Amino acid sequence: ISKGILVGLVLGLFAACGGDDKKEGKAGKLTVRMEAAATSLNPYQASPGYSRFVARQIYQELGVINPQTLQLEPLLIKQLPELREVTEDGPHKGHYACTIELLPQVAWPNGSSMTANDLVFTLKIILHPQLKARAFGSYFTELHDVTVDPADPKKCTVYFKPPYVLAVESLCQIPIFPAYHYDTGNLLAGIAVAD
Repeated sequence: ISKGILVGLVLGLFAACGGDDKKEGKAGKLTVRMEAAATSLNPYQASPGYSRFVARQIYQELGVINPQTLQLEPLLIKQLPELREVTEDGPHKGHYACTIELLPQVAWPNGSSMTANDLVFTLKIILHPQLKARAFGSYFTELHDVTVDPADPKKCTVYFKPPYVLAVESLCQIPIFPAYHYDTGNLLAGIAVAD
């Protein structure tokens, strides 16, 4: 190949890489290619891999892993819950509890407020015996009960029987489903999480 043709090809490549479409204030478009299509958009029925990645882009979680620090941070909640032993007399004495409080402004796309009942509904889906929520079910085998604060519908306490080292991480990284949309007949409302 002659030097003239080679120089022309190199200059042509540089010219093709440039362009005036990069204007200040103009949003760009990013296309992410996946090697395979997602087989389900339901994160509780999705197999690991591509389906789970796509589902996590659709449904919000209580917390998120910061990509710079790799630490769990609150997303839909006021603060990360702390696992504590219940020492007060009552049905949960000796269990371990996490109290979760949603941010006041958190709402669903239809404008209705996200409440602790949505978290309870989501946990019932995960633990439902006829739904094989294999991606999340094993993280909640030690879950004993969930109580919603009667004075604050955005606050609930989740109880585990033994101390569970992944309790906070598991609770904060499950996709939350809106009960108003997926349980229009309130079929799961009368069923306790422990059932």
